Amino acid sequence: MRLNEPFSLGIGQSIDVAGESMKATFESVSEDSRCPRGVTCVWEGQANSILKVGYRNGEERLLLTQPGLTDTPSEVSFRQYRIEFTLTPYPEAGKQIRKEEYQLNLKFKY
Repeated sequence: MRLNEPFSLGIGQSIDVAGESMKATFESVSEDSRCPRGVTCVWEGQANSILKVGYRNGEERLLLTQPGLTDTPSEVSFRQYRIEFTLTPYPEAGKQIRKEEYQLNLKFKY
């Protein structure tokens, strides 16, 4: 994967960022309280994902927080990079999301 190219990871999957001495691993979804589609909520909720980023000789765990009720990607800073992300699937009323269904959609950019 290269900078500015979108890609997706399932929980436990990793990818190398070409030419950047960087590796990203989608570790887990620590919270998914996003308001399901088809339901009226007082709060939109949020989803928290843990992304481990190995960079040169070290690694950091980033908490990626995405608000509910939006299809707009969220962003977080990591060193000189910006990481754009969304967590799918989005919750639906009456349906449980299994761990293996989650996909973290990412784009690393300057």
